[in-house]
Amino acid sequence: MKSCGMRLNKKMKGAIFDMDGLLFDTETIWHKYWTLAATDRDIELPESFKYEICGSNGEDMYNKIRKYYKTDDPYSLYDETHNNYENELKQHIEMKKGVIEILEYLKAHDYKIAIASSSDRERIISNITRTNIKDYFDELVGHEDVTLSKPNPEVFLKAANYLGFKPEECYVFEDAYNGIVAAYEAGCKAIMIPDIMAPNEEMKSKCTVYNSLLDVIKDIEI
Repeated sequence: MKSCGMRLNKKMKGAIFDMDGLLFDTETIWHKYWTLAATDRDIELPESFKYEICGSNGEDMYNKIRKYYKTDDPYSLYDETHNNYENELKQHIEMKKGVIEILEYLKAHDYKIAIASSSDRERIISNITRTNIKDYFDELVGHEDVTLSKPNPEVFLKAANYLGFKPEECYVFEDAYNGIVAAYEAGCKAIMIPDIMAPNEEMKSKCTVYNSLLDVIKDIEI
């Protein structure tokens, strides 16, 4: 599946990757424990929760927890969910289809590569070290490096700046609504690989959609 008509081209110099749900199959783990926390509190989470929480952090994330869990203490609820998430990741972390192939391809064609994630740098480094892909990345941007979370474009603007390129010279690979909007607002070329969220019409107007990272390789013109 490819949509939107955004042409990939040889003028690009940088590639910026989201992490959760894009490089690693971790969004499903987050959602499992968000759902468990809701069930324990007799709360039924609407479908909109997973769309809003994905890619958020800091006070923006805590405000969403307050909204959906109707709690005055979003911090404890996050800590509980985060601990469950971390404990599962210690057992196993699974890379998404095509990660190694696209990283190899981009490096072979002299792209500089960054991760721009709502996760903290410690978690980013842990994930890419455990899966032996750390050396592919030239720069890392975590949630402690920005003041505003996605859909604000700050994280992608900072990643492009760290790589030494203009935003319009960088692809952004994302899996979720907040990330696609952030990439689009940054002026980057947004590419969506859907994970737990199917693209809506707004997202299709802001990105190119592929089934997997492997499918992207076929379209990149060098």
